Amino acid sequence: MLFTLEDQEKISTLVLALMERKGFSSASKFAQSIGFGPADISNLKGGKWKQNPSLLGSEKWIRLARVAGYQKNDMQVWNTAETGMYKYIFTQLGLCKSQSLCRMLVDEAGFGKTYAAKEFARNNSNTFYIDCSDHSKKNSLIRALATAVGASTAGTHDDMLADTLFALGNMNKPLLIFDEAGEICKNADAIMVLKRIYNHLENACAMYLIGSNGFRKVMLNRRRRDIQGYHEVFDRFQSDFKKCIPDLIEERACYVKEMVHNLMESNGISDFKIIKQVQNEVTKTGKSLRFVYNKIIGLRLQAAMVVNN
Repeated sequence: MLFTLEDQEKISTLVLALMERKGFSSASKFAQSIGFGPADISNLKGGKWKQNPSLLGSEKWIRLARVAGYQKNDMQVWNTAETGMYKYIFTQLGLCKSQSLCRMLVDEAGFGKTYAAKEFARNNSNTFYIDCSDHSKKNSLIRALATAVGASTAGTHDDMLADTLFALGNMNKPLLIFDEAGEICKNADAIMVLKRIYNHLENACAMYLIGSNGFRKVMLNRRRRDIQGYHEVFDRFQSDFKKCIPDLIEERACYVKEMVHNLMESNGISDFKIIKQVQNEVTKTGKSLRFVYNKIIGLRLQAAMVVNN
């Protein structure tokens, strides 16, 4: 068994807190959104799994832990650092959600766009995160949307999308976050799904597309070639790509150094010399915050080895 009873109790608490934050109208809707049956959540809420462990097998605990963001390995536990990127995305998503706006963000890979988007979705009701790298085709995208909002995945894909639109239309300030948006941008059929959502739910559902430079290139190229759907979607998303990290070399270096400092300090690294060394390596070699993450994990392992010896 991967998780001990203590782990399971922590996971249970996290999952139930997540359900409350997400604001689903019923436990069954929440269960459906994470691929579970209503009875599973009922067993979790009532604590029945403690008396009868077979009610929730190991495969279900793995799914619950993943959904809740639970980390069993102390070395992997991550403290959120409110970097410039994190604050920018939270502000953008909050504005879009509160005013039912549609916007696009294009910025460098590896600097926390995905992490911030997932954290916002995890902590806000009626907010749904879709990883488009897993759902780049029309039918897969529709099924992912239906699952996320708790709509039925039975019937045709047109039925699924219709149910999804109906569910979103009856929510208070829903927000759809499409990460790795360049993947759906490669498929005109998937782009038409975004157009349909906008047309049905204008001023009633916010959407936010996140990607790197490839997303912008594909969108602008296909818009210029007048391929159906791209001009309309670009127009509906304000014909503009937001950006956070400065372009000018000196400004970018200062901005990235501050991000590195925030990240390392938030995760227990306070040695100024080490922080400065990592800052210089990131800015001079063009490495991303993924390098910083791996560096922090390595430093934790070194510290643990010293303690154990």
